[in-house]
Amino acid sequence: MSKIYPKDFEQKTEFIKIRELIKNYCLSNSGKEKADRMRFYTDSEIIQFQIDLTSEFKHIIQFKENFPVSYFIDTKAYFERTQSIG
Repeated sequence: MSKIYPKDFEQKTEFIKIRELIKNYCLSNSGKEKADRMRFYTDSEIIQFQIDLTSEFKHIIQFKENFPVSYFIDTKAYFERTQSIG
């Protein structure tokens, strides 16, 4: 698939401001790091996959009781320790 957007598209559209808005809603450093890695997608399959993930999460927080939406445990440190163990 050929790209129709210039290389500096994110800069021209100030996509960084969208990332910053999203980071303001992140509850953990892991979430903020993921927001920093976000990129503007042009691949329709990737876009559809992300839309599906968003729809699934929206369904979970709307219809599942006791799902923690106001707090999350940042598990990154635990996974880093297990990675060094092997």
